[in-house]
Amino acid sequence: MRHRVANTADVYRAIALLLCLAVLPSCSKPDPCFPSSKGKRYRISIVERWDSSSRFPGGPAASSACPAGLDLGPGVSFVVQVDGFTAGAPGCSCGRGSVVQSPDGWAWAGSMAAECGGSFFELKTNVTNGTCSGIADIAIDASKVPTSVEIVGQRPTASLQRYFQDLTGGCGLSLGPCFDSFVIEIEQL
Repeated sequence: MRHRVANTADVYRAIALLLCLAVLPSCSKPDPCFPSSKGKRYRISIVERWDSSSRFPGGPAASSACPAGLDLGPGVSFVVQVDGFTAGAPGCSCGRGSVVQSPDGWAWAGSMAAECGGSFFELKTNVTNGTCSGIADIAIDASKVPTSVEIVGQRPTASLQRYFQDLTGGCGLSLGPCFDSFVIEIEQL
């Protein structure tokens, strides 16, 4: 009788293994949100801060906005390169890579692991400008890439969320980290 129980347990293990192997491909990391973006460079241009008083509807409430002109503001742009993809939240995986051209006056260097929210591009990088040194966590969400010119009065095609943490106290942040969102335009280079 004891031998029979062992055989039954082995059968159950074999069935469980076969089920895992059958399900594994559907549980693997999701496809990229924008698969054709790998190896390409994109200019990200800031149109305006996106909050409840923006000319573009749907902006989040500005609860802990960063000081105006910290590193991003209207007219500022930077260039990223999509080197690969990071597994993300439900749906698809976002692009990851590096900054090839920083915003004017700033040095954005290095790329740390960033949490992907299933958007176009995610980046966590060291930022410096004079006595200001911190970490910026950037998430770019887009319904298409590249985008066209954003239309005032309509929800934006692309937006950027930035979380900034001051590491030196030289960035003008009195209450620690800040968070804000921007309407952006994305141009493929």
